[in-house]
Amino acid sequence: MKQSVEALRKAGLILTPQRLAVYRYLRDCHDHPSAEEVYREVKRDYPSLSRTTVYAALEALCGAGAIQQLFIRHDRCSFDPDPTGHSHFLCRRCLRILDVDEEHPAADAGSIEGHRVESVRHYYYGVCRDCLSEDASDEEET
Repeated sequence: MKQSVEALRKAGLILTPQRLAVYRYLRDCHDHPSAEEVYREVKRDYPSLSRTTVYAALEALCGAGAIQQLFIRHDRCSFDPDPTGHSHFLCRRCLRILDVDEEHPAADAGSIEGHRVESVRHYYYGVCRDCLSEDASDEEET
C-alpha cells in the first residue's frame, strides 16, 4: 500500500481511494486489462464504485504518467502499470498481451532527426510460446 501511495504522490496526483484502488489492482495484475475489466475487478471490493469513476481514475493515472495505455488490440485499449518504455506482444490466438524487454535507442537518445521523443510504443503480433507449446502437444497426440 505504501508503495502505491508513494508512486501516486510522485506522479503528482491527488490521492483518492478510487485512484489508489485502481492503481493497486493494475500493479498486482499482469494481464494488461481493459478499462471494463479493471472496473469489474475493483468493483468487487468497492461495490458502490461507478464505471465513470474508474474511467476517470484511469485517465488521471495515464495523464500523470503513473500507468500507460496500450492500443495493441483493435477492439479495445488496455492498461499497463509499468510506464517505462518497453514493448508488448499480442498473441493472436489467446489474445494475451505480454511484456517484451527491448531497448529503444530513439527513446534513450531523447530525439530523432531533431524531434523530441517523449515515448516509444512498439508492438509485436504473433503466437505466444504457450499456444505454440499446445500446438506441439496436439501434434504429438495424433
